[in-house]
Amino acid sequence: YFFGRAYFVYREGRDWKLVGRLWLYSAVMVVVFFGIASLNFLSINQWAKQSERGDGMSYRDATSWSEPPEELLAYFNPYYFGISRPNYKDPGKIDVFYWGRMPFTQTGDYLGIIPILFALLAAIYRRGRYFWVLVSLIIYSHLVAMGKYSFLYNLMYYYFPGMKTFRVPKMILFVFVFS
Repeated sequence: YFFGRAYFVYREGRDWKLVGRLWLYSAVMVVVFFGIASLNFLSINQWAKQSERGDGMSYRDATSWSEPPEELLAYFNPYYFGISRPNYKDPGKIDVFYWGRMPFTQTGDYLGIIPILFALLAAIYRRGRYFWVLVSLIIYSHLVAMGKYSFLYNLMYYYFPGMKTFRVPKMILFVFVFS
């Protein structure tokens, strides 16, 4: 968001003073964040030497919870791949079994009709500068969430510092929800 905001502020008025102030505010925010969280980071850094993830994970382990591309259908039909939730009437019985490629999945992702309508309205009537920033975040988050099925996650895993210590690529879908 910051890079998009700085770019559009510069493009609007070519005001270097305002862009410089944005950079200064963001630098102060980062320094305050690391100042507040430094004690936690120090203990995590000491713990990482004892953890199996401290030196990174294998690509297979890091991408074990990647979102398969066909799971995008569940945004429009949440029961397309089934669910593995127990029946609330009879807890010993499972009504519908999940048959997709993600192990241990209990529910499908569902977007809903209201967000789809809002997205269509924004695409038709509010296609401004921030619309494209948010669309870019949506596309980026999905490419990373696909993990082993995406070229972007592969690049990030091998060339982005610290990416090897994360697992469950699908968790970045929180950025999708925000966008």
